Amino acid sequence: MQSWRHEHGVGSNLIQKYLRTGWVERVGHGAWKRAGDNIDWQGGAFALQQGAAVDIWPGGATALSLAGYSHYMTFGKQAVELFGTPGATLPGWFRKYAWDADVSFHPGGLFDVLENLALQVFQVPYRQFELKRHASPVR
Repeated sequence: MQSWRHEHGVGSNLIQKYLRTGWVERVGHGAWKRAGDNIDWQGGAFALQQGAAVDIWPGGATALSLAGYSHYMTFGKQAVELFGTPGATLPGWFRKYAWDADVSFHPGGLFDVLENLALQVFQVPYRQFELKRHASPVR
């Protein structure tokens, strides 16, 4: 998140001051959070997407669950599947953080051969259609 810091004029000295005064806490090398905030894997993935450090997205059952199409109850830790572009790696702070979910990362995406297609920006089509009731013919 160092690129974000530089874009917003937050230098190393200011971060050190915030650490000393207790305004922020270190999540890992190069990543911080406001003191007392709880972060989840979604917040971490969002931070990565905003910082453009790595091109990642949730996929598989995780994506279906986020879209509201999960039909299994989760017992214990949630299993999260993240996918990324070929050669992508997650930063150390993301890999080492103690998330409340079992996060698996798959660089190369779900369909390596089809990486240039629009599969990565898939929209759930069911939200685009209205369900209408039509009267059935009288028999």
